[in-house]
Amino acid sequence: DPQALKALGMPLKRAEALIHLANAALEGTLPMTIPGDVEQAMKTLQTFPGIGRWTANYFALRGWQAKDVFLPDDYLIKQRFPGMTPAQIRLYAERWKPWRSYALLHIWYTEGWQPDEA
Repeated sequence: DPQALKALGMPLKRAEALIHLANAALEGTLPMTIPGDVEQAMKTLQTFPGIGRWTANYFALRGWQAKDVFLPDDYLIKQRFPGMTPAQIRLYAERWKPWRSYALLHIWYTEGWQPDEA
């Protein structure tokens, strides 16, 4: 019940999204292991109520342990790439394919990380 989760301090929209994801997992419509087409699976996730692009990417990164996910419009990533747009960051991150998830985690957890000039 979303209201029960709300009573615990969770925002109602997040509670509804969590319950929807749990139901999809129980029904077998949410892959519990990394799907063959991660990009398509992330698009499918975004059709669920309360799941946007960032959340779908984060779910792929953490839930499916996808190895090539990058979040160029993440708040901290944008801070680590000052003066660059998410599109420019996405282009910069192409150099790390097919291991962008590891680069993302490294950037998140390395205080003071900065991109190379080249």
